[in-house]
Amino acid sequence: MRDPDSEPAERHRPFPLTDGQVADLLDRRAGAGDAPRVGYGELRYAELDLDRLAAAWRGLVADHDMLRVAVERTGSQRVPPDGGDLDVRVADDGLAAVRAELAGAARDPYRRPLAAVRAVRTRDGWVVAVAVDALACDLRGLRAVLAELHHRYAEPGRSWPVPGRSFRQWHLAARAAAEAGGLAADRAYWAALLDEVPPAPELPAAAPGAPAGPPAAEPAGTGARAGMPGRRRVALDAGEWAALTARAAAAGVDPASAVLYSYAEVVGRWSRNRSFTLTVVGVGDTRDGDPVGPHAEPALLAVRHEPGDTFAGRTRRLAATVAHDAEHRHWSGVAVARELAARTGRAGGPPPIGYTDAIGAAPSPSAASPCIAARIPGTWLDCQAQEHDGGLVVRWDAREESFAPGVLDDMVDAHAALLRGLAAGDAAWHSVTPVGLPAAQRARRAAYNDTVAPVPGGLLHEGAVAWALRDPDRPAVIGRDGTVSHGELLRRALGVAGRLRDAGLRPGGMVAVVMEKGVEQVVAVLGVLLAGGAYLPVDASQPVARRDVVLANAGTVAVLTQSWLPVRPWPDGLAPIAVDRVPPAPAGTPVPPARATPADLAYVIYTSGSAGRPKGVMIDHRGAVNTVTDMNTRFGIGPDDRVIALASLGFDLSVWDIFGTLAAGGALVLPDPAAPADPEHWAGLIAEHGVTVWNSVPAQLQLLVDHLESVPDRRVGTMRLAWLSGDWIPVTLPDRARAVLPGLSVVSLGGATEASIWSIHHPVGEVEPGWSSIPYGRPLTNQTFHVLDDDLADRPEWVAGELYIGGVGVARGYQGDAGRTAEHFLVDAGTGRRLYRTGDLGRFLPSGVIEFLGREDTQVKIHGHRIELAEVERALLADPTVGAAVVTVDGR
Repeated sequence: MRDPDSEPAERHRPFPLTDGQVADLLDRRAGAGDAPRVGYGELRYAELDLDRLAAAWRGLVADHDMLRVAVERTGSQRVPPDGGDLDVRVADDGLAAVRAELAGAARDPYRRPLAAVRAVRTRDGWVVAVAVDALACDLRGLRAVLAELHHRYAEPGRSWPVPGRSFRQWHLAARAAAEAGGLAADRAYWAALLDEVPPAPELPAAAPGAPAGPPAAEPAGTGARAGMPGRRRVALDAGEWAALTARAAAAGVDPASAVLYSYAEVVGRWSRNRSFTLTVVGVGDTRDGDPVGPHAEPALLAVRHEPGDTFAGRTRRLAATVAHDAEHRHWSGVAVARELAARTGRAGGPPPIGYTDAIGAAPSPSAASPCIAARIPGTWLDCQAQEHDGGLVVRWDAREESFAPGVLDDMVDAHAALLRGLAAGDAAWHSVTPVGLPAAQRARRAAYNDTVAPVPGGLLHEGAVAWALRDPDRPAVIGRDGTVSHGELLRRALGVAGRLRDAGLRPGGMVAVVMEKGVEQVVAVLGVLLAGGAYLPVDASQPVARRDVVLANAGTVAVLTQSWLPVRPWPDGLAPIAVDRVPPAPAGTPVPPARATPADLAYVIYTSGSAGRPKGVMIDHRGAVNTVTDMNTRFGIGPDDRVIALASLGFDLSVWDIFGTLAAGGALVLPDPAAPADPEHWAGLIAEHGVTVWNSVPAQLQLLVDHLESVPDRRVGTMRLAWLSGDWIPVTLPDRARAVLPGLSVVSLGGATEASIWSIHHPVGEVEPGWSSIPYGRPLTNQTFHVLDDDLADRPEWVAGELYIGGVGVARGYQGDAGRTAEHFLVDAGTGRRLYRTGDLGRFLPSGVIEFLGREDTQVKIHGHRIELAEVERALLADPTVGAAVVTVDGR
């Protein structure tokens, strides 16, 4: 044992705090350090000699300066000659109370001693509990302290070697080396990387910044959950750890790197951002023989996800990053983090997620439990890996209440399964997605997408034809010029079909419908389909140049229009046919045999595209008929229904308006094209014609509701259904609509033009007070909805991902654009399913429904915070005094 009085006076003089110690103290001072900042371990004995234990502890403290350290409020530290209160106390309150005292409560960092030992008698013998503040010792040092205390107790007469240098000497030497030249080079290395460093993982939070109480100490030797909030454990026995180590070597990595990346892989599966930065301690640390102390400081480690790469490949790349970063440690990780925050304002971003590595540290004695390290300052989650009793112990230490319910349990279970899979065979090493969904979530996801039913046969227009033959005098279209019956509508459509065939239209030929809203549009699209063609809606008011681009891209062979529209030049070879001047087919004219099959195109609708290039979505009869039939059956659409047709023909809501209504024998009520956004006009049509079904974007219903609220004496009580799609539904709108339209059922619908009108629905009942948005809902018949990452793997519940649509409604692709078709219409190699990539974001909730989160391109980051502009708009619209809201970012 070293005699303190014989040492040079410098040993007891103040010396600077490390960057890690400073960060720790600032974290505690700011109140952010909710977890106790102590390391904790236990030794177990059948019998215990308290005097011998006390002597062993005093000798250990005398030889390891940092166990006597005093942290000064001036920003320095010193090692007094005496160790302070070195008594080994016998606790009478039981082991749980000792754990709570030593590892479960915050400590005053300026009050000595920063280390303590308690002895507790249990039913099975004695437990010696050891706690050391993180300011004095890191996890590797704590393991060494526990091992040496055991050996000193077991061999009281043995002479123990004195550390070659004190922590003070080690720290000052490291500072001198940095200042001698290494600091400048390492700072330049990190400065060059900072602009590309990804943010921390964005894990599902219960609420941003939610406070959480400190987790209690985990009992030693317990199972995965341990019954303690915030702390969970995964353990591999000696055989499993040996197998994992051997397989890691075969994959070209060390076992510590494999465990590190296994944690990163799990974090990535639950993180919104697959590329992220971890705050790590001890990673790449190969020191041996250094004095006990807080050597391991937090560092930043970028984990970059490469879609399509295997677990082994990702692990090798991460190990190379660790090795390269380890060569540039003179500029500390704390300094790097400060510089990053200063450059990017990322201090307000996602809370750091940590990893502490003690694999390869001094072995623990058999009497010792796995140590519990202090959580890395500022982190919401810290995973601590160490070897114990020949095996591996990985402990998860988290701010329990800061995470969404169930997330931590699922992540730990996934980590356990992955580690055991890596030990058991090669499959996980060579897998692109080695972490699957939890079993319960897999079952919920399968049930969610269990929508398979017989796919309806026939063509899109055949339902309308059947009603015209069954009840020809029934009203079909009600417009400003009067009412057209189902029979008359069919005769006029047959006249158009004959004219197109006479003009040489071949099956599958593309026919543009260039019109304003009116009965002629309905006649035109029915006529095109009866002739075996596919229709192409084109807005009559759009610029000629854009119109001609669309006509050319679609391969248009004929144009249907209205005689009163302004005459504008047409591309060569296209002679427009004015539908209103085509005579109807004579009564009794038979419907010609079908010239198309369900797999043939029914229509192409052009939507806005990037770089100003419109995209032509190709929908076949099969997909459209499936949606139309499902909606009619699901919501009981019948011959007594009247549908106000607000959607333009170029908006795919019009597909159901026309073909769904007519297939049910109902009637379309057409607004006057001269009053395109007049809610007073709409209210008059509803009252006059007994409209029962409303199908529009939410903004149009909001206009109607605003109008009806302004004239409370007006009653238009015939509407039973309101289908809303195409945009966010203000959370206040359903209740407001039901208040002015008694008996109204509101249904949220979603999907994409690229997936046959709609693919998902949610009947909106009572709107809960805490809702920020209306749930997206569940898929329609023969359609599926998925939340996937960039490997096309299912995202776990609570985790945002991109929305993909599958099933019979998925479009063929984009007309004449193979590049964008390949980009947005994908085939999952694992399942063979064909999917449409929507570009929208969403997440599954444990209730089994999808929550829509908007688009990535409507989200901004301000000081590291991800903000959905539409969500701010929705919050503003929740105020009854706000009529409309638009949110943008002020660059200042």
